[in-house]
Amino acid sequence: MEIFIHRDGQQHGPYTVEDIKGHLASGSIKPEELGWHEGLADWKPVGTLIANSPAPAFPTAPAPASAAPAAQDPKAEDESPGSKWKWWHFMLAGVGIIAYTVWRFVETHNLKGSSGIILGIICVALGWGMRPKPKK
Repeated sequence: MEIFIHRDGQQHGPYTVEDIKGHLASGSIKPEELGWHEGLADWKPVGTLIANSPAPAFPTAPAPASAAPAAQDPKAEDESPGSKWKWWHFMLAGVGIIAYTVWRFVETHNLKGSSGIILGIICVALGWGMRPKPKK
């Protein structure tokens, strides 16, 4: 079963039941956060979706109905919870830094400050490593 999480106005997932149990145990997902899987008509607290999940340390408050977008496709986004930076931010920053460093060298014919190439390559490499992997 694939479970999607709704957090901060964005959807995350899909996650397996085992992934969700691990996130619940570590506290990175709270039991009252909204979750959805195929066959559900509406979003429900994740703690109620996982039958054998650890009991929360505090009672869960019901989530407001307006918190979950009803018309949004739950498979629209695939990322880990809490991720603010997207992979393409790093790629774009790296390419921009490299382009600026090359332009500055062409204009000044001076290699001082060419460490921007290294910084740009690092940004591109980080972005490349963070990009979504195709599902098998």
